[in-house]
Amino acid sequence: MILGLTGTICAGKSCACEMLAQQGFRILSFGAEVTEFIKEELESRGPMTRERMQYWGRRAREIYSTDFWERRLFAKINEFDSERYVVDGFRYVEQVENFRRAYEDFYLVAIDAQPRLRYERMLARARPGDAKNWQEFLHIDARDLGAIAGQETAKCIALADAIVMNNSTLEEFERSVKHVVEHFERARKLGLKR
Repeated sequence: MILGLTGTICAGKSCACEMLAQQGFRILSFGAEVTEFIKEELESRGPMTRERMQYWGRRAREIYSTDFWERRLFAKINEFDSERYVVDGFRYVEQVENFRRAYEDFYLVAIDAQPRLRYERMLARARPGDAKNWQEFLHIDARDLGAIAGQETAKCIALADAIVMNNSTLEEFERSVKHVVEHFERARKLGLKR
């Protein structure tokens, strides 16, 4: 089974990955692929800002092919010996479609939370390129969602097989994530399709 994660910024996708890793899932991500590409292929050691990663994520799709990142992840999935994967960071509809074509046991899960809560989480994590105020947060959020030129996260969320809201406690979020995984595992055992 392959779980794809999409969702709004600071909704809890990384936290969901940590939870799923504890359940035996092997974690892969589009972001890690972009970082690896920048470091290895471009031999660049500059700071990994959000803007830089997004630029090279789009640029590699333009230069090489629109499925460039998916093919890198497919190769890793085929290389590793695991039956349970999480692929974090779906940002474009085409990425979702390519995974659905390649793997019949692929399920897309969207993680979301209230904007104010996500903003507070962003301030607390304080990564390079993160918003320092509410207006910056709204701009980053709009770009990621696709409201302004950028990514297509809102469209990916609309394609999700399940949506997990992360507006409460960590324990409640973990229960919700486990419930979704159990649901997909039951469907898979019964031979039910998406």
